[in-house]
Amino acid sequence: MASQKLAAQLDQIDKLDAKAGVVVGALAAGIGLFLVAGFSVVARALIGPGLAVAIVLAGQAFLVGKYRDAPEPETFATYAGYSPERMKQIFLPNLLEALRQNALKLSRKGRYLNGSLAAITGLALLLVIAKVFGLS
Repeated sequence: MASQKLAAQLDQIDKLDAKAGVVVGALAAGIGLFLVAGFSVVARALIGPGLAVAIVLAGQAFLVGKYRDAPEPETFATYAGYSPERMKQIFLPNLLEALRQNALKLSRKGRYLNGSLAAITGLALLLVIAKVFGLS
């Protein structure tokens, strides 16, 4: 059961990494468009820092790493001759600790990614407001 949860957790991490990569790529394209577009000074002052915050947060989400998988290959090799039941007893604490540590990092990765998406949403709203009031 714990090993299935760990496998699901590692799969969730891979999916969040893929999403963070897409967000970083989209932000890089957005920064490129921002640099070549003819925005006013006011619009640049509003959008530039927001883009910087969004890309830093997305980058942080992408960089959260060093997830644990259990059992460690070296440790597993040490106990390879034991019975399956004994190995489960030995490795269950390792699995539970890996789940706990990964959950903390997964939460942090999700917060960074959500913060980046919130910044992007805020920027889109600022762009709409700037267009409505003729500030762009």
